[in-house]
Amino acid sequence: MRVGVVLDGRRSAAEIAELARLAETYGLSHVWLSGGARTKDHFVRLALAAAATHRIRLGPIALSPFEMHPVHIGLALLTLDEIAPGRTCLVLGAGGDPAASRPSRNVSTSSAPRRPAARSTTRAPTIE
Repeated sequence: MRVGVVLDGRRSAAEIAELARLAETYGLSHVWLSGGARTKDHFVRLALAAAATHRIRLGPIALSPFEMHPVHIGLALLTLDEIAPGRTCLVLGAGGDPAASRPSRNVSTSSAPRRPAARSTTRAPTIE
């Protein structure tokens, strides 16, 4: 079984590189970087993580084609693959920050803010 880690997209590039190095040292298989429209560039920070590691796979998680054009996603992924050949990966999603939507270890789940799991999409707008 392969186990990876999702890093909070609000961390600095230096922190992400160091955490990726530690994840590789402890034998994890992947480092995923969460983010959203208000986080810094995924691929620049993952490039620093690639330079600090040798084997671990790296990629953004829940990267939205609505927040970054698909052509730019592809080009950025190809560039990252030049830096870390064969170690890049990608999870496309609706966007957002999965790490920020979970309560921290210091907060009990009973006091965590409640968010709806999904919004109703049963009503589609009418196009005339």
